[in-house]
Amino acid sequence: MAKKKAARRRSRTSTSVAAASVGPTTFAAMIKPRSKAVQQLAKALRALVFEEIPKAKESFFGNKHAMAMYHNCNEVCFIQPLTDRCNFYLPRSNDLSDDDGLLEGTAKNIRHVKIRSIAAMLEFPLRAWLQQTLALERADAERGVSAEQILGKLRKICLTLPDTTETLTWGKPHFRVANKIFCGCGGEGGRPCLGFKMEMADATVMINIPGITKAPYVGNQGWVSLDPDVFDDWDEIEQMVIGSYRIIAPKRTLKKFES
Repeated sequence: MAKKKAARRRSRTSTSVAAASVGPTTFAAMIKPRSKAVQQLAKALRALVFEEIPKAKESFFGNKHAMAMYHNCNEVCFIQPLTDRCNFYLPRSNDLSDDDGLLEGTAKNIRHVKIRSIAAMLEFPLRAWLQQTLALERADAERGVSAEQILGKLRKICLTLPDTTETLTWGKPHFRVANKIFCGCGGEGGRPCLGFKMEMADATVMINIPGITKAPYVGNQGWVSLDPDVFDDWDEIEQMVIGSYRIIAPKRTLKKFES
């Protein structure tokens, strides 16, 4: 009897932990823990984004400090409701006009402003920044393949592999096998990029090729980033993605792949 009670307690605990680890899936759920004032501010920022980008796609990631991401061809902006304000992030910050030094942060590309009230929204050129971001996005698209086209190519490669699923992780599409990521599609400085894993010896050689760099945070584990506008040999990209799949997939799945 004692063992059964202990098992039930463990089951309830694991269920509650799993539920707590799932982030919001709607805007209403994301802002619900915040004060009424912050909720109204977040709604006003969201309305502004959709006024400037009516066809923007909205997604959510994070948990305790969750964000809403707005995506046109690439990421355009993020809204993060906090205790006493909303942070408004712009992933093309380095390329935006900011003569007054309003944008904060030390990240390589993405910076933000802290907005504490609806009235304070007027202190920042949010609409101008969004329009500049869209103009940069259009210029990028004219120079190369769009992010949607790249993701389409990647889906054709990844989703034909056994036991592969696509998930939205950190607000960006990733491909998993046995619930482990083997490939991702995102952006760096407004440019689309792919991420996948190699054997360390191979990664050390490949990062010397134009368009391939050591991935942030996990580069020491063999992960690389690839700019498909620079390295655009998709036959070779397919082989590298499959190589990453082989490294990550369990043996039983590799048997399916080989057969």
